[in-house]
Parts: sequence; C-alpha cells; structure tokens
Amino acid sequence: MKTGLTLVQLAEELTAQQESKRDFHAPTSSLSMLGNGNFQLETNNGSEEMPATDYAHAQMASRIQVPKPYYDRMRSLSPELLSTNINYWLGKKQGETSLIRTLRGQMRAFLSNRYRIVDNHEILAMVMPELAEMGEGITIASCNVTEEKMYLKVINTNIEAAISVGDPVQAGFVLSNGELGYLIQIFYIKQQQQRLSFFI
Repeated sequence: MKTGLTLVQLAEELTAQQESKRDFHAPTSSLSMLGNGNFQLETNNGSEEMPATDYAHAQMASRIQVPKPYYDRMRSLSPELLSTNINYWLGKKQGETSLIRTLRGQMRAFLSNRYRIVDNHEILAMVMPELAEMGEGITIASCNVTEEKMYLKVINTNIEAAISVGDPVQAGFVLSNGELGYLIQIFYIKQQQQRLSFFI
C-alpha cells in the first residue's frame, strides 16, 4: 500500500470526518428506498434523504437476502424495481432496530443495532501517545483512510537486532480499523532487508 497521507493529514481528515458523521439508531422499517435510488429515513425531526455508498448497498443486499448480482442489476437497470424489493423486505422487519451510519450526507453503512461503534479517531487518539514514546526512531511506512478502512503502518528503528550476521530486523506494527463492520486488527512487523512480513 502506498503512503497516501502523512500522519498529520490523517489526523486532520479524521477530525473533519468526525464533524460530519451522523449515526441513527432507528427502526429498520423507517428506512426506505426512493425511486431515484436514494434512501429516506423517517426520524422524529422529519425525514432524511441520502444517497448510499456501494458498500452500504452491499450490506443492504445481504440484510434483505437478495443475491448481490441481481441487486446490482436492478440498481443499474431498474431502480424502481429495486426500491419495491427493498421497501417490501424492510417493511417486514417490524420491531427491529438498525444502525445507519452516514458521512457527509451519504449513507455509508447499514448495520445491526448490536454493532459496537469504534471510530477511527478514537483508535488514532490511543495510538498517538505510543508513537510519541517511540521518539525519533519511528518511520510511518504508510498511512491512509479510505471509504472502508483506516490504515497505519509504523516501523520502529530504535528496536533492531540481528537474527544472523548481516540479517537485521526491526520492530513495528500495522493497525487497521473499519467503521462499517470491520474488526480492529493489529499486526506486528518484522522488517528484514527492506522486505516486510506480517504476523499476528
């Protein structure tokens, strides 16, 4: 993975995202799809209309148990038919609550209400003091946030040893977090002669 962002840029982007995020714990049946392909959520304060990401559409297809290829075909060729299917099955989920995650006015995740939210900025806030303790010996090998995940790969050049003559290794870790249903993952890195291998 390419570097993408600096650590400062990552922090700035996560701050900007945090200010534009909105989460709704709402009855599943209060969500519907409009004929224009956008979703509409009925809330106590009125209704919210929002487009959805491809990832949210994939979660919707899984939730209503419509095969993804057929879902995508309807989405492309017949949005009205897709909305009819979605609204029928969402209407059957009376008494169920879902978590709808939005960012910058776009529905980015359609999750179970049992999903535990762990946002990227929280993870980065926990990691930053650890990076500061490493001092000047750290190298940010790669750093980015995409629609689905945050990535951070760090090499600690302060910790180095030779497993054999001319074969030095350095410590480090890779951290990834997803706000849309992925688990937090931390991998430790062994850097050997400019090659990286990963192990849990």
